[in-house]
Amino acid sequence: MNQNNTPVFVTIIVVVLVFAGALFFAFDRIATLSGNVKSIEGRITALAVPPTGGQALPTSTPPTPPPPPASEPTSTSITIPAAIIFQTSSSEALPPQSRLTVTVESAKREVDGRVTLGLKVFSGEATGYAALDPRTLFELLNLEGDNVKANDMTGSFSTIPAKGAVSGTLTFQTDPARRTIILQVNLPEAKFYEFDFDRKTYKQAEVG
Repeated sequence: MNQNNTPVFVTIIVVVLVFAGALFFAFDRIATLSGNVKSIEGRITALAVPPTGGQALPTSTPPTPPPPPASEPTSTSITIPAAIIFQTSSSEALPPQSRLTVTVESAKREVDGRVTLGLKVFSGEATGYAALDPRTLFELLNLEGDNVKANDMTGSFSTIPAKGAVSGTLTFQTDPARRTIILQVNLPEAKFYEFDFDRKTYKQAEVG
C-alpha cells in the first residue's frame, strides 16, 4: 500500500466506526422507548379492567329526582255571604234617637275558630248623627253555657251621619272544632240564624 494513502484509509475507518456507533446508540434508544410505551399501555389496560368481572363497567349518572309537586294554597278562612236585615233604635247616648237599618252582610270563619260578622248600618230616618253599639245586638248562642260575646269591633258606629251608612265588623272567638254557629239577634223578639261553614249556608233557626 502506498504510504500516501494511509491517512485516507484511517480517516475512512474512523468515520465508519463513528457512524456505526451512532446507529447502535440510536437503535438502543428506540428499543428503550418502545419498551416504556408498552409498559405504560399495560398499566392503562390493567387500570381499565375491573378486578371482578374482567370487563369495564359503564359509568352512569344517577337520575335527577323530579321536583316535588307544587303545594296548592290552603284556604285559611270560609266566608258565607248573608243578607240579614232588621231595624232597631239608635243609642240613647246620642239623642235624638232614630230608626236604624242594620244588615249582616257576611260571616267569616278562620281556622283558629274566630268568626267575623260583616255589618252595615244605615241611618235613613236620622236628622242628625246617630250612634249604635252592635255588641249589644249580637251574640253567639251556646246551649251548654253562657253565650259568646264579641271581643273585637271595627267601624265608626258611634258617629253615624244622618242619612248615611257605616260599615264595620264584629269578631267572636269560638271553639275551632265547631263548624256550625247560631247567631242570636237581640231584638224585642230575639231571632236566631244558623251558619254551617261546611256547607257554606245559613238559615233562620228556631230555638225553643
